[in-house]
Amino acid sequence: MSLNLLLEHDSDPVIWRGPMIAGVVKQFWTDVCWGDVDYMFVDMPPGTGDVPLTVFQSLPVDGIIVVTFPQELVGMIVGKAVKMAASCDRGDVESIDAEWLNNIIAAIDK
Repeated sequence: MSLNLLLEHDSDPVIWRGPMIAGVVKQFWTDVCWGDVDYMFVDMPPGTGDVPLTVFQSLPVDGIIVVTFPQELVGMIVGKAVKMAASCDRGDVESIDAEWLNNIIAAIDK
């Protein structure tokens, strides 16, 4: 499920403040019929803003996978996100380099 699916044009930006975003995240969790799934991945924006905080506080998170790129600024932002996740005590936190992940996906697609 993606908020982008609800937009008139997929190129339209979503310009919402924290409370609206938090409400949509909670509504996606409670109102979408997910069925019986073993794993659910929640793709979040980078950093320590309203979306990650809402997810950590509202959803039954057992672990976190952080995908990062080998750049200094990205490393700093991801480091803060990892510390935030650890401080929220939401299970194991794993960091994956995006290049490594792309290689795995390419190998699976062959």
